[in-house]
Amino acid sequence: MDPSKVDILLQFALAVAAQEDDFSVRELGPIHLLKYVYLGDLAFAETHGGATFTGAPWQFYHFGPWSPEVHQRIDIAASAVDARVRRFESQYREQDAVRYSASPNLLDDAFRWNAIPMGVRAALKSAVRKYGSDTPDLLHHVYQTEPMLHAAPSETLDFLTVASSDRGSPASAIDPPLGRKAEKRAESIREKIQAKLHARRKLEAPTIPAPIYDEVYLKGMAWLDSLAGDPVVAESGVLTISDDVWKSSDRGPRHG
Repeated sequence: MDPSKVDILLQFALAVAAQEDDFSVRELGPIHLLKYVYLGDLAFAETHGGATFTGAPWQFYHFGPWSPEVHQRIDIAASAVDARVRRFESQYREQDAVRYSASPNLLDDAFRWNAIPMGVRAALKSAVRKYGSDTPDLLHHVYQTEPMLHAAPSETLDFLTVASSDRGSPASAIDPPLGRKAEKRAESIREKIQAKLHARRKLEAPTIPAPIYDEVYLKGMAWLDSLAGDPVVAESGVLTISDDVWKSSDRGPRHG
């Protein structure tokens, strides 16, 4: 594992979160930061033959990917960019909960972020802006990623499951730096395209008339209910699930 690469991903996640208008979203906890590093590694692995950016070991732990080595770098990485640390009592843990927030100006340090491949920066920025500090949605998202869907609890995650057939540049390569102005211009173009697509969808959306709750409607609903058969009888007991479920194709979408 390369600690400097772990640190730069942690710091970039904090820098992106610091741009949010909602102050509560600017604060990220250890669980959020760790998952964002995982998503950065995932994005890198997709185009680098399954090799990760940080080289950190990841395993299936409880409800998502986990790496003790990455977790140990959080305080160090946050301190290096003078991130604010807020501690408060948690009803779910014996020790205090922690939240980190960086200066809103941190993202402007374009030279610093050139150390992160452009594809990883884009994926990480998108994820932080979409999930922020929303723990349930972020955990659900990472749980549905291919390395997790191919593993059982406590197993090491295999990033070859997301490797593209076109492996592109070697794992050690770094994408050429993109200037801050060019990056803003590209992002502005993407936002304009998304806005036009959204407006088009609204215009093309069909108008669905409101249902009429008359006698015909009520009889129709009663007939549909009758097709379900007799009501389900309440039962009690113990449900046992085989460990084979972790390798089942029913856990989520598989590719390849």
